[in-house]
Amino acid sequence: MRQTTRLFASVGLAALGACASPAIDEATPHLLAGEVVNAASPLADTLDGLRGRSDGMLEGAPLSDIDVAAWAVRRSPALRLARAQAGVATAQAFAAGLLPDPQLQLAYDHPTNVSAFDALSAGLSLDVVTALINHPNARARMRAEQQRIRLEMAWTEWSAAMQARDAAIRVIYLRRQVEVAAQAVADTQVQLRAYERAVADGDARLDDLALRRIGYLDAVDRHATLERDLAGAETELGAFLALGPDEQAPLVGDLTLHDPADLDAAHLFEVALSTRGDLEALRSSYEANEASLRFARVAALPLPTLSLSRARDTSDVRTSGVGLSFILPLWNRGRGDIAIARATRAELQADYDQRVFQSRADIALQVGSLRRIAAQRAILDAEVAALARETDILRTAAENGDVPVLTYETARASLLDKRLAAIALAAAQAQGEAALEGLVGRLLFIGDRQ
Repeated sequence: MRQTTRLFASVGLAALGACASPAIDEATPHLLAGEVVNAASPLADTLDGLRGRSDGMLEGAPLSDIDVAAWAVRRSPALRLARAQAGVATAQAFAAGLLPDPQLQLAYDHPTNVSAFDALSAGLSLDVVTALINHPNARARMRAEQQRIRLEMAWTEWSAAMQARDAAIRVIYLRRQVEVAAQAVADTQVQLRAYERAVADGDARLDDLALRRIGYLDAVDRHATLERDLAGAETELGAFLALGPDEQAPLVGDLTLHDPADLDAAHLFEVALSTRGDLEALRSSYEANEASLRFARVAALPLPTLSLSRARDTSDVRTSGVGLSFILPLWNRGRGDIAIARATRAELQADYDQRVFQSRADIALQVGSLRRIAAQRAILDAEVAALARETDILRTAAENGDVPVLTYETARASLLDKRLAAIALAAAQAQGEAALEGLVGRLLFIGDRQ
């Protein structure tokens, strides 16, 4: 007996050991080392197909904002979590749509103080309402729920891709601003050192030297501020792409911007109604709720639970039986589940309407914003070109003593500000175009992008 017990214990432990899951942190060192397995994604494949790109993330040509969006969908740790959560929700929907198993009851009674037969009984019961009558509603709810989960996951991927694009755009244009600021630091430093030598030789005034030093320090401060902003943006982008602290994504130096004059907000809104995954997911949620409401109405009916039985008592009397059990609809009558389903339907309708109205407003606002930014860029670009020519003339004049150094320094500082402002406006337009595509749920400018 003891040997048999030990045998069963050994077999049980072996079975439990075979089913043991890996430790939660087993793969963490590999992930931190950059060994990230790229997730399969139809969206990422679509973005790559539109761009015609097939090489790796850190190899080959620099990445555009679209390339970054595709790789973020494959590599983002946040999306890995979202997919895992979607898997749990899909499994729960699947479980809710399954037929309940029938219940089998077995009993055995052995008389101990009299000589009589052993009593045996067996019973089989089945919930007719859930198992048979309401199963089509349960299946319809399951299918709609799984469709909702799929659509919500697709919208989550799309939103994450657009956020990664925004981060990439900020990095691209901040790098340009850092380059401009670094050139300003180099130019003002050269001028400062030249004036220091001139003052030492008695060929320049001390107040002019002070103005040069102030200009140099302002340029250094501006450059340091932009470098801090760039470091923060690169860190955010690295989080989307699962990059290590010492890794940087190779990005293109500039992006092609587009004329927003032909954008039609009303047409884009109509496109959004048919393409946005979150609106499609809400429509699927509504279908699932309708199935839940039908399920609750049927379950409120006094439908039976069927049971079959077969028994033999201690006097060897054998019986067979059929039983039906009902819930009497006196007080509850399933009104709670019906009320919840109706309230949920009203909530889903209100949520859908709110998103539709908000989408229309956001698209119209974004189109108007893009037009204003484009108009501002046209004016600023033309004026910056003129100011650059005038500043070069003032520099020569200041070096010859024909105009005060203060005049030149004022023009130089203004030119630096306007150059940085022009880059910031270009970044705002690129971000606005990406935001508009995110709101519509479709890429609008892909044919013209680098």
